[in-house]
Amino acid sequence: MPVTENGFEPRNEDDIFAELSDLATSLMGEDIDTSEVSVFGQFLRLIGHEIAKSDQYIEAMYLSWFYDSATGVSLDRVAALAGLTRNGSQPAYVTLNFTGKAGTVVDEDDQFETEDGQIFAMEDVVTLDANGKGSGTAVSLEETADANVAANTITEQVMPVEELTSVTNPEAATGGATDETDEDFRLRIAAYETASTGSTIDGIRSAVRNVTGVDQVEVIVNSTTEIDSDGNPPKSIHIYVTGGNDDDIAQAINDSLAAGTQTVGQVVTNVADDGGNNQVIKFDRPTAVPISMRIKLQTDRNLYETDGADVIRQNIQSYISGLTMGSTIRFTYLYTLVYNVIGVVDADIQIGRTSDTIKNEDIKLSNYESAVYVATNIEVTTDAD
Repeated sequence: MPVTENGFEPRNEDDIFAELSDLATSLMGEDIDTSEVSVFGQFLRLIGHEIAKSDQYIEAMYLSWFYDSATGVSLDRVAALAGLTRNGSQPAYVTLNFTGKAGTVVDEDDQFETEDGQIFAMEDVVTLDANGKGSGTAVSLEETADANVAANTITEQVMPVEELTSVTNPEAATGGATDETDEDFRLRIAAYETASTGSTIDGIRSAVRNVTGVDQVEVIVNSTTEIDSDGNPPKSIHIYVTGGNDDDIAQAINDSLAAGTQTVGQVVTNVADDGGNNQVIKFDRPTAVPISMRIKLQTDRNLYETDGADVIRQNIQSYISGLTMGSTIRFTYLYTLVYNVIGVVDADIQIGRTSDTIKNEDIKLSNYESAVYVATNIEVTTDAD
């Protein structure tokens, strides 16, 4: 039988034919011809082929009952039993600072972008003051995690205004999220099952991790009566979060904290509790570290594609995006990402926290630092350049 103590095990065509042949022999006599050249034998093999296909369909349905093997809509339905839903995509938000001629108006929907083409549209109308300065909130046009661009990267005007001399974002954009993948959703379901939301460390981490767009959470608890080595006050909780919207994160923290718990951090948000009273929730974003790289390639010009540098940057972006707070960025691992590109014969890779400090050494992030990918910081050259 396909269902065993190890789960559902689909039969292959040979095993099914053997079962059908034995059944035919027992019912119709030992002299029944089930060889490949007989019409009856060919018929049994056709039936066996269809039963094997049916077993595969049944296996797929069987696996869809469990979150660690379900995919797509089936995974959504399994997660719904635990009260979880897949996080959808959402745009990133950012504060833009402007300089220019006093009285210049930046209208709602005016657009600004990064050098690599992430476009943000204004949500506010901003009038530059007597000093020619002003600021307002903008939102990304794309709903993607890639819109969480680093600080000081939104510097271009899509439709230039002569009276506006500069624009920049002093802080990184936040809140942008891509539709949650099956793999990431499974990890979140597993974390939820092992730590239901509540006032425990794991419970708080789980609650914040369930906020759309959040990909990393670190919870530091100082349960002593003294200031700890990180400067956290006594009887406090310090939460570091990457991704997600500030208000949503603060609400999740408030909903999972025990009453009277002191929170610590530079992001300060007022949240209404169940009684309608305002609670001040604080948390922090890890320090963003834009990683610089200098990659020099020797290539086989007959094999190396014109988009080779772009493929290398995409590989590096995926690697950096998968790192967690406090990770070590190993420059030797980057060689694997580079040599995966067809036509690369040799490579020299240097990395650093800035373009002035790059070398052939790993970068060890502190516990509350997070690596950030910035396309313009990744220099890729070949012997043909």
